[in-house]
Amino acid sequence: MAPAPDASLRETVEAVRAIPYGRPSERSVAGMLREGRGTCSAKHRYLTAVVDGRRIPTDATFPGGPWDGRSPMPLACGDGADHPAGADPDAEKRRLEAEHCEPAVREPFIAALALS
Repeated sequence: MAPAPDASLRETVEAVRAIPYGRPSERSVAGMLREGRGTCSAKHRYLTAVVDGRRIPTDATFPGGPWDGRSPMPLACGDGADHPAGADPDAEKRRLEAEHCEPAVREPFIAALALS
């Protein structure tokens, strides 16, 4: 279920964290919202948000303890390189996957995460 349009950042992050992990048939934000399941990239890949004047990482990939809405969240994927999403985040995600991901390794890994 998508968060309410007037939801706070904390409420929005918690609503996305509550979406079950799993590959939607359409690998996009629209597919994730329609099917009520998403992988890390469909949910967001991870975001930064400006909170109290500072930019902090947020990661809504998996459920966890309640987030206070102010503190940086640990990233499920660990440290890595940042890639701005641009005007079309889904297209940028597909470009990055084609450049960096091996489907024969990635897809079984995602399927195993969806079962846990």
